[in-house]
Amino acid sequence: MISKNRSLTFKDDLRTVIRYLKKSNIGVIKPHIKKGTVTYPLIEEALGVDGYDSLSLLEELERSGIVERSIVLSQFSCPECGNTKLSIRLTCMSCGASQLTSGEVIEHLSCGYVGFYNEFIKENRLECPKCRKELKAIGVDYRKLGKAYKCLSCGAVSPIVNETYICQECGLEKGKDELNIAYINSYFVNKDKLEMFERIPEEFSELSRRLSQDGIIIEYNKEIEGTSGIKHNFTLAATDKNGERKDKPDMVIEILNSSKKSMDLDAISFYVKTMDVKIPRKIIAVIPSLNKKSRDLMKSINAEVIEGETLKDLVSQLEKKIKHVIFTIRQTA
Repeated sequence: MISKNRSLTFKDDLRTVIRYLKKSNIGVIKPHIKKGTVTYPLIEEALGVDGYDSLSLLEELERSGIVERSIVLSQFSCPECGNTKLSIRLTCMSCGASQLTSGEVIEHLSCGYVGFYNEFIKENRLECPKCRKELKAIGVDYRKLGKAYKCLSCGAVSPIVNETYICQECGLEKGKDELNIAYINSYFVNKDKLEMFERIPEEFSELSRRLSQDGIIIEYNKEIEGTSGIKHNFTLAATDKNGERKDKPDMVIEILNSSKKSMDLDAISFYVKTMDVKIPRKIIAVIPSLNKKSRDLMKSINAEVIEGETLKDLVSQLEKKIKHVIFTIRQTA
């Protein structure tokens, strides 16, 4: 391992990890938790860096569909700074003091005295500290009440106490109900998406170069915020560089592989995303073909379907379609 102070960019790291995942054929990226710190050793190994902050990279892989998260552990976190290193201060329910002790509690049924088990022990027998009677049979002379807390300040005995959580990072003090929940995740690798993702950038780079000559901007792995406030990721987005300045692209394109078991779910995801971002021109490009169920779904949102046996064939068709749409926009402007 080497120092994390390097000159490589985030995109360099992303490409390196993608290549590593492809080469190693790894199915899941697991977290490692030590002293409250979460790391992802596989990412560090792929990059050759100790202490690498892997979350941003994993989130980018997730947005690209290369990995899917699965919750491993849930824990409380500070609502102010997000830190999960919290200490707990216990206080008495009656007086609020922090001087507490705990132990097994029993009740003398005859006189009603309640106290810790060790208070009743006297010379190898049990004797009530209040009335001095001997306790012989459980259920007859006394009963066990389980673990409880006793306040050394006011003497109150209770099975519960107040809990105040103190953030070890910013010092904020909050009750349990005021805390946030932080999740620690494993990330499962989508090998179909990984295969396509590795090939797309080369084809995309050439496509982008050709279309730029016609004044068309192509953005790869484009993130767009919908009306719901949720940010959605699309494989490609096309914008007329010569048109009016816009907050959103003129067209979104999703590239899918129909050999995936999740094909129908991917089509539904595209349906939901396009409905939220409200971009009227949309294309779903599929290798090699789209089934009838997903095709009908695309028809319901007026999304054009392009199919190709290979990625190169698909990109060729996309280029023609993107030019046609953008040129039509220019003519009607």
